[in-house]
This record gives sequence, C-alpha cells and structure tokens, in this order.
Amino acid sequence: MAGRLQGKHTQVIRVRVSSNTRLITTDFRLRDTRRNIAFNIRDIEWETNRQFISLTCESGVATG
Repeated sequence: MAGRLQGKHTQVIRVRVSSNTRLITTDFRLRDTRRNIAFNIRDIEWETNRQFISLTCESGVATG
C-alpha cells in the first residue's frame, strides 16, 4: 500500500528462457514501449521447469 502512495508499482514478468534471456541481471532495465514505462529488475528467479524466468520488477522509482 505504501508503495502505491509513492507511485511505485511492483509486478512479476515472465520471459521464456533463451540464450539472450540467460544474460539478464538485476543491472538491466525493462521498457514497455507501448506505455513508455521503465522497470528496474529487482529479483530474478528461475522457474522449476527451467523454461521460464520470473523477473520481479518495479516501476515509478529512480533508475539504477
């Protein structure tokens, strides 16, 4: 609730594992080009089937 009051929004984004997505680190950022929103990656979790990666991301915060 406090995060929403400050304009922060946290969500989990799932991506399929590939040679490119294996390189993702928490230093990376995601961009929603349709809505022009940037997300900082806070946590990376491999799913048990190893076919997807769950990225816990946060928007509305300072970059970095």
